Amino acid sequence: MPDYGPSGWDQALGGVGTGASVVGATAMTKMAFFACVSGETLIKTLAGDRELRQVEIGNMVLTPDGYREVIDKDYGAPHPGNNEFVKLTIDNHSIILTATHEIGGKQAIDLKPGQVVETVDGPAELRGIEDVIEDVPDCGDLKLADGATEYLAGGIFVESMFGRERDR
Repeated sequence: MPDYGPSGWDQALGGVGTGASVVGATAMTKMAFFACVSGETLIKTLAGDRELRQVEIGNMVLTPDGYREVIDKDYGAPHPGNNEFVKLTIDNHSIILTATHEIGGKQAIDLKPGQVVETVDGPAELRGIEDVIEDVPDCGDLKLADGATEYLAGGIFVESMFGRERDR
C-alpha cells in the first residue's frame, strides 16, 4: 500500500486515512475511500448551476429531498490511488467521475447501459459508460448538512462518498 505520509491525504481528511485493527490473527487496514466527480461537473445550487470547483462551503445544493447546505468539500488533484475515471451518459446529461464513486449504491464502474439512475428529471436509463483516457486535472466531493447523502451532479444524483472508509 502506498504511503502518502502524514502531510498527504491522511491529514487532509483529519487523520481518517490509515489505521490498523486486528481481528483475531487477521490484520486489516482501513483506508480513506477517495471517490469524486470531475471539477468541471455542474452542480445544481440554489444560485444556479456551478462547476464543482466553484461550489463553496455554505452553498445550498440540490438533493432528492430539496436543497441542503454544503458543510465540507474535498477538492484537488485526483488521489494517486484512485484516479481511474469513467463517463456516464443519459439522454441529456453526462458526468465524469471516479470508477469507484457510487450512484444508487453501486460503484460507477459496475453500472451497465440500460440500468436506471435518478436524475433531475426523474428516473432515466443509463445510455453509456466509457473509460476516460485524458487526464482529469481536478475533482472533489461534497459533504452535506442534515445527513443528506446524495446531490445532483451533471444531472445525475450521486452519493456523497465523504469520509467513507474501506477495508484494504
